[in-house]
Amino acid sequence: MRVVSIGDLVTDYYYKDGKLLGVNGGMTSHNIIANLSNMGIETSVFGVCGNDKAGMISIKSLEDLKVDITNIKILDNVSTRCFHVSYFDTNNRLEFISKKRCPICNNKKWYDNSLIDTDDILNKIKEDDILVFDNLNNKNQIIIDNTQNNKLLDLGQYFEFEKLANEEIIKKMKHKFSIINFNERVSNYLKTRFNLDSDEQLYSIFEPKLITITFGKKGVEFIYNNNVYKYSLTCSTPEVDSTGAGDAFMSGFIYGLYHHYPIEQCIKFGNVTGSACVQGMGCISNFVNEEQLLEIAGTLEVRDL
Repeated sequence: MRVVSIGDLVTDYYYKDGKLLGVNGGMTSHNIIANLSNMGIETSVFGVCGNDKAGMISIKSLEDLKVDITNIKILDNVSTRCFHVSYFDTNNRLEFISKKRCPICNNKKWYDNSLIDTDDILNKIKEDDILVFDNLNNKNQIIIDNTQNNKLLDLGQYFEFEKLANEEIIKKMKHKFSIINFNERVSNYLKTRFNLDSDEQLYSIFEPKLITITFGKKGVEFIYNNNVYKYSLTCSTPEVDSTGAGDAFMSGFIYGLYHHYPIEQCIKFGNVTGSACVQGMGCISNFVNEEQLLEIAGTLEVRDL
């Protein structure tokens, strides 16, 4: 059984004080896959990139972590999507701004519409693959609507909903996912959009098996069988960079579900992977392997909020 990420590859560039710090592969669903692969789970990426340096960097970032890259298509005459993260110190705290334009040359390498080949991907998906998505663009939606696999949606932004009617948003997600993860920002947007009072009402609208809502350092909320569980995050470590922490948390949580651990243990795994991520610069620069994950998680407690 594989965990499969679907979507166009992105290469992340990291800067501080106008100087380039590093480069690696990006995109939420692929970041999750990279973490899972490092913990010994079979993973694959179905995606595309350009036949350029940025594309080769993104592919190698995944390959070095033993992610199966054989289903990535390299396209000529296409520039790989690039994202630029600039850091600056504010009150002894590292803050960042993310943009599609390079802060040094102001060039933009980004295309708006996905270039993945939906027919090819649908032909290669196996019945027991677990599919991971981080947006609901038209190409992804074709795959979502035409597969019966267990699917996970990790949604950290809501701009693609802004031009849709409420009924269209519901149609995109209702009964489509085993797990939906929103961050606090997306959850609040949807509650306002649908005039809802609680996250439980979101669960009732979209009807996944499980909804998770992350609140950064404050903790995490789970809604399952119409029951709400709120937990604080207990693994505190010196934070270098918070980018990718949510992706890393979800990877640990998915690891637990993959191996049929109870929810509380899955939270511990998410604590460990999220905490490891923030100790390095960039989304996939610092990991734990499976042995480290199990050892550290064994020392943690999960507390109700």
